[in-house]
Amino acid sequence: MVGANVKFTVHSVSIAIDGLCKRGEVERAKDLTEEMVTKGIEPDVFTYNTLINGYCNNGNLAKAKRLFEEIEKRGVSPNNVTYKALIDGYGKKGKTTKAHKLRGVMEAMGNISDVYTYASLIHGELSSGESAEALKLFSEMKQRSLTPDDVIYTASILSLSNLGKANEALRLYDEMVVVGIKPIDCWVYSSIEGSHDRARS
Repeated sequence: MVGANVKFTVHSVSIAIDGLCKRGEVERAKDLTEEMVTKGIEPDVFTYNTLINGYCNNGNLAKAKRLFEEIEKRGVSPNNVTYKALIDGYGKKGKTTKAHKLRGVMEAMGNISDVYTYASLIHGELSSGESAEALKLFSEMKQRSLTPDDVIYTASILSLSNLGKANEALRLYDEMVVVGIKPIDCWVYSSIEGSHDRARS
């Protein structure tokens, strides 16, 4: 899997693992990681992060969590990227309780939640229909001096509109305009109007 003329190092193998994960071949990437170990080369946190992210992107959270536990036993300390990959995976699956619990562990280890972490949590809450919890996270972000970006605003407004929360969606839209952020979807305002129309009918 690594070219014959390429020296077998953590760096070279990590590049190969990244390529496999991007193609969805996470099991082959995991096998390559084990091959590293048999050759006496210990994978680092960046190698493991690539694998965990690959499992999460494939929706295989069970294997991502197992690998997370495995690296700790091997003496590799998870970093911010490790935690965020799993939190995002849980958020995409609507497993918000696990996402929040892991975030608590992450912060207890000294890793601070950033915009990306909040985006994952907000997405998870909205996917589960928990608009009130999502809006609480928006408020918490601002209290921590974190500014939601155009992706978070746009996705949240569209989700709130689809949930029939037109007033909440409009409030976020107005807030986004005030801070000078343009929506990435030209249909954002139309979705709010559609939500209002459905509420009146």
